[in-house]
Amino acid sequence: MLRLTADDWSLARRTVSLGLALGTLVFADYRYMSHTGFGPAFLDTPQTWPGVGNNNFNSFDISRAYIDLKFSPNEDFLLRLTTDAYATVGTASGDAIGKNTSWASQVDGNFGIRLKYTYLDYNTFFKKVLKIAPMSDDKFTFGMQQNPLIDWSEALYGFRYVNLSNWNYLSLSSAQVGVAMKGPIKFNELQYADYDFGVYNDSNFHQFEQSAYKQFMGRISAYPFGAKSRFQGFGITGFYNYGYANRPPDFNGGPNNAGRTGHLTRISALVHYTAETWGIAGEYDAGHNAFTSNNLFSGSGPLDQFTTPAKPTGFAQFDTMAKGILDNGQADEQGWDFFGHYDIPHTPFTIFGMYQQFLPNTNASKNPLDFYRWIAGVQYLVNKNLRFAIDSQNLTYYHDQFTFAGSELSILSGKPGSKNTDFAVPRDSHVFMLNMEFRY
Repeated sequence: MLRLTADDWSLARRTVSLGLALGTLVFADYRYMSHTGFGPAFLDTPQTWPGVGNNNFNSFDISRAYIDLKFSPNEDFLLRLTTDAYATVGTASGDAIGKNTSWASQVDGNFGIRLKYTYLDYNTFFKKVLKIAPMSDDKFTFGMQQNPLIDWSEALYGFRYVNLSNWNYLSLSSAQVGVAMKGPIKFNELQYADYDFGVYNDSNFHQFEQSAYKQFMGRISAYPFGAKSRFQGFGITGFYNYGYANRPPDFNGGPNNAGRTGHLTRISALVHYTAETWGIAGEYDAGHNAFTSNNLFSGSGPLDQFTTPAKPTGFAQFDTMAKGILDNGQADEQGWDFFGHYDIPHTPFTIFGMYQQFLPNTNASKNPLDFYRWIAGVQYLVNKNLRFAIDSQNLTYYHDQFTFAGSELSILSGKPGSKNTDFAVPRDSHVFMLNMEFRY
């Protein structure tokens, strides 16, 4: 049967004809949420939903729409410009027009246009200048680009149009502005390693840079038995990220203190094996200050998290607890993940799935925010341009309901006199989705 990996589908194909190339990519879906709670978004914006008390919510969505332009005047350079149409979220006040008139906000729900990628590849430095044969396909990249982990892990998984990869789900954006060196290392036409190292802003492609610092990211993948193509066979991968929260230098302590959130780290270690018709991977993740309350509530959160209402809601203490556990500048994270796929022989169908367990702060004796998510689905491959999937995606907070002691919250948050939080464990979220990807 025809089997297309995510690498085959990648917009950033390594072999681009000289001249101009135009492409597009669209993710669309229908979702039915049998249970709604507070938690991270399952997919891209607008994968938000009304939270607790809105079971049976359902919606048709377009979560990604790229227009992708590449220009390669010669083999030395490639310029890529990719625009992303996305649903805007963020109510603005109405505008006053004259003395007696106002126009209502037109922000929420409209599709805006932003840059996703704008970068220049210098492809031939190692080939022509240094003349290092094992690195002849390596390059330097300048600009708004894929970071070393997310695009790579999405390609390894192969079902990005269905759900986010692990660190992308937790907090790490898919694109940053910076400079990187990347590429394979080959001997006798077999690939034995693939690396990607870069220095980037502490912000990402949809934020202004505020920090006086920069962050480092690096990934190296080793294929001890050699591989004829990317991901083929047995591989071992390590990733490291060190940076700071995107805060201005005068934020609560100045440059030397780097703000109250302190430095952040992300670490991943993966073991993976990809055959012609199946693949499997296991991943260990660890972090420091890498998962905040804003990340936890990126899909849906209590009103108290994002606004300051005149009268706090019934979730006010729960929100205070979440901020105290996650936003204290001393949080340590840990997680485990497994994902894979299997092509059903002689059919256009593929079974796929992912399981992730995550502990948002291991310093808590019993963290009510510990969760796991799991995805299971079946893909139907129509042709090289179009595919569909039907799947179930689930977020479960796995502790039984309990009261989180104010004394422990005081220790974690550094704020004396914290109150107990009754019903500290959030409600689960369950969604059934029909996903579509079209690309050309």
